[in-house]
Amino acid sequence: MKPSGVGPAAIAAMTSEDADEVAAVHEMDDMHEVDDMDEAAAVHEVAAVTAPDFEDDDLPDPATLYDLDLPDRAVWDADDEPDAPTLGDWFEEWWSTRPPGRPAERTRDERLARTQILPEWGAVPLSELSAGALQSWVTHMAGPSGGRLPSVEVRRTIQLLDGCLEAAVEEALVTENPASHVALPASDARPRRVLTDDELWRLAGAMDRPYRAFVLLAGFCGLRLGELLALRWSAIDIPDARVDITETLLDGGGVLRIERPRSNAAIRSIRLPSFVAAELERKAELGVDPDQLVFPSAEGHLLRPTAFRRSFWLPAVHDAGLAPLGIHDLRPTAVAIWISEGATPEQVAKLAGHSSPAVVVELYGDLFPDGDERLLAALERRESGRAVASG
Repeated sequence: MKPSGVGPAAIAAMTSEDADEVAAVHEMDDMHEVDDMDEAAAVHEVAAVTAPDFEDDDLPDPATLYDLDLPDRAVWDADDEPDAPTLGDWFEEWWSTRPPGRPAERTRDERLARTQILPEWGAVPLSELSAGALQSWVTHMAGPSGGRLPSVEVRRTIQLLDGCLEAAVEEALVTENPASHVALPASDARPRRVLTDDELWRLAGAMDRPYRAFVLLAGFCGLRLGELLALRWSAIDIPDARVDITETLLDGGGVLRIERPRSNAAIRSIRLPSFVAAELERKAELGVDPDQLVFPSAEGHLLRPTAFRRSFWLPAVHDAGLAPLGIHDLRPTAVAIWISEGATPEQVAKLAGHSSPAVVVELYGDLFPDGDERLLAALERRESGRAVASG
């Protein structure tokens, strides 16, 4: 439920672009949900998405990154009807015509197709797919015999298959999309975590010293993971206590690259609290080059998010006694801190790099104080003042 003090007007003002941004944030949260789980519980994700660290000479050809290596098509007998394509046949054609989208999302979908959809259904004719069979498959994936695949993975797998089959209906290859009738498993995502000030400082203290400022920038200033890993010293003005966000890190197909943020709102200049600027100043005392990354790998290169999580984040979370805790919990922690100090949705949107206050209310509305309670407290103060004056 959105608080009455900020919700209705802001939600009414939401544009289609705002709605797209909210959907993108929720989807990114889903993508990171498995990454942020304990490594033992996330064995599927670790095996599937932890890409090797490439040297420059070993980087794959970007032109081949998204070539989908599908299983061999089924061999048909002479009596089989030639116009009855298999799911593998149609998926290959459909995949080649899909808009490319974000590299990380396409890489994830390619992985799910290779590891879940095509091994099970690739050789099955489209016309023989049924809702009952798909439902049994979903139950198997989420159950013990299927390895208890996290619900976010199961849900995305079915959404991918649903899109493929919906396109088959539009092309008159089948009359109905059986995936549209499949009940998705309940989300097992951990509720959003907001740290207290003491917990945030405890986490910063447990982090390896070179990455302590990472926690402070994320937990107090609201920087995104990609923004932090792309941050260069040239973007930081320590005397003026300011950081300019103009770049973000993208990880697609095992290749890291720095790009401009996809929205203009994400490009912003943020004033730093003095204690954050002081930590950055201590970090810079050893001498830094303006083009040098603030949070590089041990070799001074771009730091892969999975490597940061494995080598620095998880050990610090464990040592601070805060598990389970995801990197992406630091951003709502920052928003909660701002709101507790009286920040409005407009201010939060500017600081967090969101396109409008409507997006802030949709994503973080539950963190704002209830408008009715605030009004009631103000009226009580008025009555208290009258009683004192009359006495």
